[in-house]
Amino acid sequence: KGLWGTACQASVIAIRSQVMALSAQTWLFIIFGILGVFGEVFFTAGATFLKKRSLRLQGFSFIWMFPIYGLLAFLFEPIANAVAGYSWLLRGLVYMVGIYIIEYITGALLKKITGGHIWQYTGKYNLQGHIQLVHAPVWLLMGLLVERYYDHLVFLSIWLTRPLGAE
Repeated sequence: KGLWGTACQASVIAIRSQVMALSAQTWLFIIFGILGVFGEVFFTAGATFLKKRSLRLQGFSFIWMFPIYGLLAFLFEPIANAVAGYSWLLRGLVYMVGIYIIEYITGALLKKITGGHIWQYTGKYNLQGHIQLVHAPVWLLMGLLVERYYDHLVFLSIWLTRPLGAE
């Protein structure tokens, strides 16, 4: 290995130890941020394909979306607990409204911070370009999807905090 290999290995171990020191809540924030941006890129690629019939499947998102999706780490569980036991439709509607509220507030806040819309809906039934009614079924289903896999993501976030070499 030599001196260089040993130094690199020590650096990797130090970095991994710091990364593992993140709390489960921080990991959950990161997981939701990554999944949200990834899902948005997929969604926009699919929408572009349907509109333009382009097999390039070009999707996009904004870096601003990472912390917005990451908010699910803090906001989802209290809402899910409040609607537990109700029908899937009512739970989905509550999640949909919650997503719309966050989308509107963060859209308005980002417009103030940046001086322009990060995303701007121009279709029918939009509210100041921040939210658009056409996404209602997507947000309803997305809320139910998060509900379905939330415990698995929490388990993953806890697993990521374990010490190196632990089973």
